[in-house]
Amino acid sequence: MIGDNLSVAPAPERSVAMTGAGHRILVIEDDEAVRTVLGRTLAHAGFVPVLAQSAPEAEQLLSETIDAMVVDFRIPGSRGDLFFYYASSKYPLLRRRTVFLTGDTSVEVEQLVSHTGCALRHKPFVNLSLVELLRSMVDAPTPPAGRQP
Repeated sequence: MIGDNLSVAPAPERSVAMTGAGHRILVIEDDEAVRTVLGRTLAHAGFVPVLAQSAPEAEQLLSETIDAMVVDFRIPGSRGDLFFYYASSKYPLLRRRTVFLTGDTSVEVEQLVSHTGCALRHKPFVNLSLVELLRSMVDAPTPPAGRQP
């Protein structure tokens, strides 16, 4: 049969080494393609992606086992900053462990995200920069109980 003796060289390894240490990352993204790529990227980096396409779905997945969040600013059923306030009121650790994504470059979005104190990445972004940012967040020392910002 044609092609039986062909070998395919493996794709070169990228520098997204698996050092996510199994941290669970809640990803809220309504665009299926972006959500899928984020899930694969995070899994390849050693994280455990927990994927949601809307705020109501993310609410159902939110728990004390979530170590960080990646939240699209414009999500069905809410805005990313509103979901952030809800989630971080239940789980204060997420106040320092959330990254917003957006394709919206308006001043309004910049201001709303700046009020949260969280990082913002504009689409398109470099996946490796997101992975490195998440690693720095989950690897940062956790302040004693009652002293979280």
